Amino acid sequence: MKMDRTGVLRTTFVVLLLGGTILAQTPKTKRPPPVLSNKSFRNLTALPPLPGELNQGNGETSMTEWDIQRTVDRHNEHRKNSRASNMQFMTWDATLATMAQRWAERCVFEHGFVENLSPYESVGQNLWLRGGDPNKPISGVVATDDWHDEIDYYYYESDTCTSVCGHYTQVVWAETNKVGCGLAYCGYISGYRDAWNFVCNYGPAGNFYGERPYKTGNVCTQCPTASPFCFNGLCRLCNLEEAGCSCPLTCQNCGVFNKDKCYCECPGGFYGPQCADECVDTHRWCGANPGWPSPASCSWDPSVPKGCPLMCGVCQARDPEFTCDPNQPGPGPADIPTPDTLCNTAFDSVAMINGELNVIKGKKYWRFDQQGRLTSEPSGELLKHYHSLVKKGVKALYQIGAEGPYQNTISMVRGKKIWRFDGNRRRLNGWPRNLYNDIGIRERIAAAVHDERYGITYLIAAKTSNVYEYDESGEQLVQDNPLQINAVFGGLPVKITGAFRSGGSFFFLRGKKVYEVNQGSMSVVGSPVLFAERFLGC
Repeated sequence: MKMDRTGVLRTTFVVLLLGGTILAQTPKTKRPPPVLSNKSFRNLTALPPLPGELNQGNGETSMTEWDIQRTVDRHNEHRKNSRASNMQFMTWDATLATMAQRWAERCVFEHGFVENLSPYESVGQNLWLRGGDPNKPISGVVATDDWHDEIDYYYYESDTCTSVCGHYTQVVWAETNKVGCGLAYCGYISGYRDAWNFVCNYGPAGNFYGERPYKTGNVCTQCPTASPFCFNGLCRLCNLEEAGCSCPLTCQNCGVFNKDKCYCECPGGFYGPQCADECVDTHRWCGANPGWPSPASCSWDPSVPKGCPLMCGVCQARDPEFTCDPNQPGPGPADIPTPDTLCNTAFDSVAMINGELNVIKGKKYWRFDQQGRLTSEPSGELLKHYHSLVKKGVKALYQIGAEGPYQNTISMVRGKKIWRFDGNRRRLNGWPRNLYNDIGIRERIAAAVHDERYGITYLIAAKTSNVYEYDESGEQLVQDNPLQINAVFGGLPVKITGAFRSGGSFFFLRGKKVYEVNQGSMSVVGSPVLFAERFLGC
């Protein structure tokens, strides 16, 4: 469960315990513990230091500098691919690392700390245990990936888990911006022998009850004032002249945009990064007794000014003579230009996903709106964040809309397999499936596009003129397949490399050119044009 923010927080550890590790047991010891749910401890009394320990954080950890950097980088990779609007850039903290190292060396597989050396009143903690060779330390990257894999059990809409997922939510908790880890080899630990004990501490802690780990929306549009800029998809302080640094804000409610400082100066009555929030107290405890009776209550807990922004002076009351149209956007940043490299690329695959055109090349993909404006980072996003096994080689991609048993799912064809994910990028049970053995397609697929009118997906062969019609509801090929591509889409040539549907047309790529097929006549309209010029704003 998550920490409750309704009381005064002191030194707090959020308990996040990973189960399912494979370890050798010492004879006549207890069986492996069950997977534990998340817990929280409050007002902990620090254990006395071990002999020789210093009561200060000096950055001690047995991790190498290389693994420290890789571990922090992997946290940030997972964080920036959460599609969050307020996700902060994470950095290493020496005091948290010292605490983690000293706790790991205790060789007890449970949550806690020797002494709180950090500046945080609440500290999150993830644990990970694995058997291994004492001469071959485990990597923090592997542990971080295992924690993140709990995404399969987390449902953002309801903020619930079907299994343990607290490690994942801590890794992607937007307001947590510091991590420090420690690693120790234990000859014996809580009933097991010969295991690496890996501990990561997080500040400030995440996993508060009633709060989701992050806010959804366009990346970096709800960054905190301390880190208002966007650096490769994460909120961070940076220089706009630095590669990867941008300010994607668009001020609302007549807010005045300051590009150099990346903030919106809001008129009275509104607040927030984009002046989108109305300055009113929303919590029933604001000004109530019992509850939060006065502005003096605002320092009790971070949740008070969030629920009572007017009482706590976060913003000013609205001027009754203020007449700006609330829906009128203020001045904002210019559109991000499409990189020249994308304008001259023959993509591996394309698809229309959630109203955005996704284009894939190698290990990365980019997103464009339907006006051809780049909506993702110019450097691209990594495919592997859909799932750790989908790293490259995606040759077909499509989305099923709001119909049938697989509504609002995304499918990827890679080699002989087809992967399927739900709207939160969780891999569906029973997937991937084998195109050859499970579906009956015995050749490589180069493109796919879904026709929601009939619940049919067209799978286009890479080296022949074959097209396979796959019934998504019946989960089988339509009778008399395959068909010739010209018999399905009149006038379309062979060796198609990508396909998607937009508006009343299908679009098919062949190299750098795109063909339009009217969905009524199912025939090519006009002559092919350059794909990048028509759809990527080139």
